[in-house]
Amino acid sequence: MVEVERALEGMRMGVTQMDSARVLGVFADDFEGDAIFEAGPGPIEHAGPVTITGRGPARLSRAGLVEAVDRFLASVDVVTQFALSAKDAKQEGDSVRGLVACSIQARKGGGTLCIQERLWFLFRKGKVVSAARLEGGRKLETTGRTFVEATDSLGLTAPANIPCHDCNYNGVSTHICGGVALGDMNGDGLLDIFVAGSARSHLFLNRGDHCEDVTEKAGLAEAAGNGAIWLDYDGDGWLDLLVTRMCHPDSKHAKCSPTRSGWCGGKGCAVQLYRNKGDGTFENVTERAGLRCTGIAMSACAADVDGDGNLDVYVCRYGYLTPTTYDPEVYDVPWVQPDPPYNAKNAPPHLLFHNNGDGTFSEIGEKAGVADRGWGLACCFVHAFGSAGPDLFVVNDMGRNILYRNKGDGTFEDATARSMPDDYGFGMGVARADFGGDGKSDLYVSKMFSSAGGRVIDSMEKKGRALELARLMRKFAEGSTLFRSKGDGTFADVSKGSGTTNAGWAFGTVACDYDNDGLPDIYVANGYVSSETQREM
Repeated sequence: MVEVERALEGMRMGVTQMDSARVLGVFADDFEGDAIFEAGPGPIEHAGPVTITGRGPARLSRAGLVEAVDRFLASVDVVTQFALSAKDAKQEGDSVRGLVACSIQARKGGGTLCIQERLWFLFRKGKVVSAARLEGGRKLETTGRTFVEATDSLGLTAPANIPCHDCNYNGVSTHICGGVALGDMNGDGLLDIFVAGSARSHLFLNRGDHCEDVTEKAGLAEAAGNGAIWLDYDGDGWLDLLVTRMCHPDSKHAKCSPTRSGWCGGKGCAVQLYRNKGDGTFENVTERAGLRCTGIAMSACAADVDGDGNLDVYVCRYGYLTPTTYDPEVYDVPWVQPDPPYNAKNAPPHLLFHNNGDGTFSEIGEKAGVADRGWGLACCFVHAFGSAGPDLFVVNDMGRNILYRNKGDGTFEDATARSMPDDYGFGMGVARADFGGDGKSDLYVSKMFSSAGGRVIDSMEKKGRALELARLMRKFAEGSTLFRSKGDGTFADVSKGSGTTNAGWAFGTVACDYDNDGLPDIYVANGYVSSETQREM
């Protein structure tokens, strides 16, 4: 059965990478049967903006399959999702027959192409030798509003492959980096864009009809990092910038500064605060503000947690960097592995910086009861329990997400168990919005969806192995979670049936009303390094 899963994974990777050679490599030379990628004859139903095409018999030889795959990949702009799941796989001599459910979503012009198929596949030696379609159809849906690629025309381009000056971001671990913060930095009523990057970040000033890269001019050339937020920490009416990044705890083993200026001397540079001077430039006030932090600071959020009129800052940290010996050919940074891998609690504690109101901060995470040691990737403040103050929601990778109730005295209590269904998984992002239209703040947590992982869990349960662990791990493969607020401090998991679970390997997410219909939509940034060599990336 492992060969079957390997073949399906190869097909999925080939289709999502739009690599016809990789797709065809899954099929045997003597293949004959139906193809997922061929429409075939059948009725066409028009329903407003939706076109539904039936799937008739279209048995192909290997040569016909080659043409069908090439034709399909040429007909779409990009494949956004391809899910495969095999069930009822049975050994038949030297072959394996299994029922395979396929779901493809692709962008085509201004619309979305959706294909749903169920076929019997016959596998031999890890190759598909025949396929027989049971049912299937395709739907092309167009909307009145489409997106146009305008990166270059708006001036939002940045040089690719910028060398990372002597810091830790020189390998595949760069997948953890990158964030976008929108804010009106100069008070002209237009949203400006700060894009965080591991080697260098960029500040784009919105000029109305185009954007200007003013990073150097604004004094943010060294503001590299993992993420960023705009906030007016000193209450002067100008948006300041806080950047999260990586800082190695031991200067003897790695430089943590993204510039050639060297080490931070162990003081901690994982959080950087830039004060807006009101003239289009910024000054680094991190040391003056007392925002010292080591490790890997991934995300931050800000709110007045104690009602004193000043914005406080919460920072999520991810795992550990250690000064121990490591193999640079395997890992470009020496990670401590998550322990236990299904609910890791061995990261450095998350931090809450209290704004003292005089331009300085004091770290009170443990005192406030929010010093969780999960592998944090995202956080947000949300009003879930009433008027005591902003509550805090923390998204952890390889573990459980946490909801903290604000007690109204500057401290919090962990209310996860009584307020939310268990939500374990590879949590990576969070979007807060009123998705239900009832005036309450709901939460969408972007996580990893894995059809292969689901099949592994199915196998564990069928064999009666580690059932409790299998139940827990199922959440790690089911994808993203949509929580609906009940308005009484509790949330319901309404993911199933919402169409929001399978967003691929979902990293960041944001809620936005893209079509101006008054309803919040969900945008998810996903993907991962899936090529066999760096040259193919």
